[in-house]
Amino acid sequence: MAAAKRTRYVLQPPSEIHILSYLDAKHAVQASSLSKPWANLWTRIPVFDFNYLAFTDLDKFESFVRRVLSERDDIAKLDTVKFNAPEINSLKTLKEVFDYAIKHGVKQLEASIERVGGFTSSWPAVPVSDSLTSLKLHSEWGPIRCPFPGPNTPFMNVTILYLNGALITDEEPFVGFPML
Repeated sequence: MAAAKRTRYVLQPPSEIHILSYLDAKHAVQASSLSKPWANLWTRIPVFDFNYLAFTDLDKFESFVRRVLSERDDIAKLDTVKFNAPEINSLKTLKEVFDYAIKHGVKQLEASIERVGGFTSSWPAVPVSDSLTSLKLHSEWGPIRCPFPGPNTPFMNVTILYLNGALITDEEPFVGFPML
């Protein structure tokens, strides 16, 4: 009996990166370790979905987020950053995610949290960005105060603003979003 031929499929890097971008960040990093050619592909994916549900410990989740941000390829294009956690220890991690996303020209920024250190608080200020087109902030448990940019520091290209569980205290909260 003749030996069966094995067909080996090799994906090109853009295809591999595309596939990894559909996974949450933890699973994208893990999948990259399955093959030597894929080893550092996670550092170049254009979508980061930091999802606490992939973890069992809040401290490990926050440590993972910081590690990914510090080891990511700074030259690679970053389109979307999502952050989903029922609770975080402090706003410091979320602020680092916001700052990193804006610094790297992200177009879509989403965050969903319930509580910060056991109590609700304010969202960290999102740095002003000309690249940002979509901003979504979601709070499950009670209102979280949303600081908005003033007329002197507008988000020029934001066309999608989604707020759930937001406490808006500014007199003219949307003046910094001229495209809405």
